[in-house]
Amino acid sequence: MKRPTIALLLSTLLLTACMPEADIERSLAEANAEIDHAARLIAEENMQLQAEGRPDAEITPAGDLLIDGKAVAVSAEQRALLVSHRTRLVAIATEGVQIGRQGVDLAGKAMKSALFAVLTGNGERFERRMEAEAAKIEASALVLCERLPALLASQNALADAVPEFKPYAKMTQDDVSQCAQEVSDAKAEVFAGTRQSSR
Repeated sequence: MKRPTIALLLSTLLLTACMPEADIERSLAEANAEIDHAARLIAEENMQLQAEGRPDAEITPAGDLLIDGKAVAVSAEQRALLVSHRTRLVAIATEGVQIGRQGVDLAGKAMKSALFAVLTGNGERFERRMEAEAAKIEASALVLCERLPALLASQNALADAVPEFKPYAKMTQDDVSQCAQEVSDAKAEVFAGTRQSSR
């Protein structure tokens, strides 16, 4: 299981181009509207699952497992595992959305400050300020990483209990182990962009 949300959400900072303020405000409003929409979908809609060479699968809020749109027969115990696993997925995805909101807010500050930093020669001060703000996002992302071992255990228990789910159980221990490094790499990539913008 890859976590593109971490890299993509932190990489919102790469939007720090010199844009007119009206365009900045409009872009930020659109981004926040998309985040609100994503949060609603995560909470209310079926959780989507994909596996190469397999039809798409879904876990419904009620704990149904749908494969290619057809419900898999499950026992009460299997349904409880499906509900529990979906709840963990929703919680992590919701946290990811909130990290995205932090990223959008930080992108707004960066876009509004980058040109001023260039014109006044305060590039280093700009970098320090953005790094301090981004440290908060990094901390949130690392907390999300701490949720992954329980998610992996939940996935594996579900795969053992529901054979039809097993092909969709793609998260591995490597994904858990590499999460913190991916957060660090994403932050480094972001600040390569912000340093370029402030010079």
